[in-house]
Amino acid sequence: MPKNNLKTSNITTIDWYVFIKPLIVLSLSIIMGIVIILSSQQYHNSTTEWKRQQNTLFGNVEKKYTQLNEALEIVNSLYLEKLKHLKKDGFLNESLLDIKEQRVKIFDKIVTFLKLQKKLFDVSYDFSKTKSYSVPDFLTSISQFKIYQIKINLKFGFLHEGDLLKLIKTIEFQLKSKGLFNLQTCDIKRIRDIINVKDVSQPYFEASCVVVWYVSKIEE
Repeated sequence: MPKNNLKTSNITTIDWYVFIKPLIVLSLSIIMGIVIILSSQQYHNSTTEWKRQQNTLFGNVEKKYTQLNEALEIVNSLYLEKLKHLKKDGFLNESLLDIKEQRVKIFDKIVTFLKLQKKLFDVSYDFSKTKSYSVPDFLTSISQFKIYQIKINLKFGFLHEGDLLKLIKTIEFQLKSKGLFNLQTCDIKRIRDIINVKDVSQPYFEASCVVVWYVSKIEE
């Protein structure tokens, strides 16, 4: 009787326990890799933001430094030089002489001068009270710095336009040593149609001028 050839197959059972440790290590490696990538990305972002802030801060500091240098250059080259000229012209009063006393002296000096002018007719004058004048913006930080102004109203007759120019220049010279002089307005009116150069007994023109005198002081 023939024998049946039986084929037997060996089925191998997989031992999953062996893979647990490698899988845990792999998972931990993946997690650590993700954490490292995220941390690196966050660090890169924070570093970029810090660098941007530092660049902005540096830019602001550089801008202020440039502005200070420009301001210092202006002060050294312009304001200090201008201040020297103002002191020289008598605009900045550093003496013990009071502003009111200066006003009286200037008043007496101009009045005396006007009375000696033989080419002027019917001279009238009026000195306003001493008034405060607004301080320029770059000096507002110095609270003790005060500027005063006095208006001098002049009205007189004269023979020739040249006499008026000489008068203004002379008054300017009288005031120059004690402040700044400014001819604010000067209206001229002709009062005689026909000019006779041989007749100098009466004026041919009439002028009404406003002269402003400025002086400053640093009050303690």
